[in-house]
Amino acid sequence: MTGALLRNLVAALMACSLPMGENPSQGDVLYTLKGYPVIVRYEAGEAVHAGVDIFGERPEDRTLCRLMDFVERYSLQMLLLDTDADRQLQMRLDGVNMPSFFETALHRDGPVRLELEHADQRKYTLRWGHEGDGFREMTFVSDYQLISGQNKIELENGFIPDLTAAPDSLSFPVVDPAAKALRRIGWNLYRNFEGSYLIDAISHTTYFQKEEGDYRPVQSEDYPMESLFNLFELPVCSEGPWNLSMRVLKYGYQVETVEMPVHRFVSHCLAEGCTPYLGLESYDRDSGEIVATLMLHNEMLSYDHVAKITANRSLFAEGGGTVEMTVSVFLPIHNIKNLFDE
Repeated sequence: MTGALLRNLVAALMACSLPMGENPSQGDVLYTLKGYPVIVRYEAGEAVHAGVDIFGERPEDRTLCRLMDFVERYSLQMLLLDTDADRQLQMRLDGVNMPSFFETALHRDGPVRLELEHADQRKYTLRWGHEGDGFREMTFVSDYQLISGQNKIELENGFIPDLTAAPDSLSFPVVDPAAKALRRIGWNLYRNFEGSYLIDAISHTTYFQKEEGDYRPVQSEDYPMESLFNLFELPVCSEGPWNLSMRVLKYGYQVETVEMPVHRFVSHCLAEGCTPYLGLESYDRDSGEIVATLMLHNEMLSYDHVAKITANRSLFAEGGGTVEMTVSVFLPIHNIKNLFDE
């Protein structure tokens, strides 16, 4: 979904009397502004990116693509301003530092080497350039609204359309748990603990049973809580007839609802760079109802999706069914951490 910033950038390019020509339906179109190459990328007749043409082809890594798009787009924003004073003011407002804007080559001339630092979780430093020719550098705050070019409302409004447009065919390699340090925690029950988030009770943990010499993911009414962990943390476990009834909480107390396969939700979030962490809130052994908190943590892009999940033990006996979820999306990491620090 196109944000207002991108629409304004394309409108500004048109106002500069660039030969925009007819709006293509798909692909990249190159223009020139103040002597610099500018690229506008279209999908299905809509502009999805505009920026100074710095990097060229994109890698498969979606996170890196978003950061590269940001650098190109923000460079175009600076290029559209008239003076260095205007640029310095805008960068101070945005939390961006890009020294000597015009003193080194802004665009690419051959392959560009890219270096990224994110040691400080509150900022990025990205360097790019050609071997032997020096590097440009940009430091910017870890703020997904800035990186994506969309405000919170636009991000929330685009969440369900992005999910529904995501392919069902996304797949991930099956991890061989035998190669992991499995810990036996019960009769024929093994745990693979891969870290916690914020508190020990919210963890990335998967569970296995040994059958005929192989470790297989738990999906059983006998282990409902462990099966729920696997459902959202092992993509292979959500490939069956599992559905999600989702409520997305949005700005202004608005709520948007959608139903989709659990696998589509899980695989899309994983592909976006999120790591799932699950924490059990309650389990009623009489009714079989399970309530849990799911944190989808995107360390590189500095946001969390935070969801409350409700499921019933009987679903694992049936081998599928509908899980209910209420989720808040694109919450800044530092906001979430502040809640747990209090």
